[in-house]
Amino acid sequence: PDTAASTSAAPSRLMDDFACVNGNITASDASEAAPALIIVTGLIGIAFSVFLLKLVSSIALDVASNNEPLVGSEPINGADVAEQNARLLELYAAITTGANAFLRSEYKLCGIFIVLAFPAMSVLIAWGDKEDGKWEWKNGWLSGVSFVVGAITSIVCGYIGMRVAVFSNARCTVGACAPAPHGWTHSFNTAFRAGGVMGFSLTGVALLSLYALILGLRPLFGSEQTDLM
Repeated sequence: PDTAASTSAAPSRLMDDFACVNGNITASDASEAAPALIIVTGLIGIAFSVFLLKLVSSIALDVASNNEPLVGSEPINGADVAEQNARLLELYAAITTGANAFLRSEYKLCGIFIVLAFPAMSVLIAWGDKEDGKWEWKNGWLSGVSFVVGAITSIVCGYIGMRVAVFSNARCTVGACAPAPHGWTHSFNTAFRAGGVMGFSLTGVALLSLYALILGLRPLFGSEQTDLM
């Protein structure tokens, strides 16, 4: 009996967020607050990623900036520091050039794939969802549009990730030049914050783009489905 009661109560709790008005399901106050929660959460993620990026960018590309001499040790040789900085900037520029070349090649292939996959996906889904011999073109094209939006979002996030990774690599090196054990701490914090830029920006952009896609496609569906958003 207890099991039956708990089972019957589950649908009741599930429908607490909805009310039936004139035969239609309408959202309650709790579900109406969901859009604000989605938007605010996405913006917070992007804002926090910008904050982390500022922390990473505050590190100067100077190996002497975190390399204070230990007590009793000889002072840092200015000529050696200048040579190390020149080498650091040279490698940084080379890695940046390579990363840019990689992104251009990758995104050319991604563009070709999107152009070919969009119509193919749309046609196949329209054919697969057909009823009574009638192709469901709306489902096909909307699925294709959703795919394109997702692909562009992925490309944007991948670009951010690559740029931040290259941007932070040289600064991790600067942090590692600090005397032990501080070098481990500085370099790890820089790498961790740079990874956070990618993580929080990706989730924020993805969340907002998905919600924008839902809002854009919402008028194309029936009223019985729009209230479930």
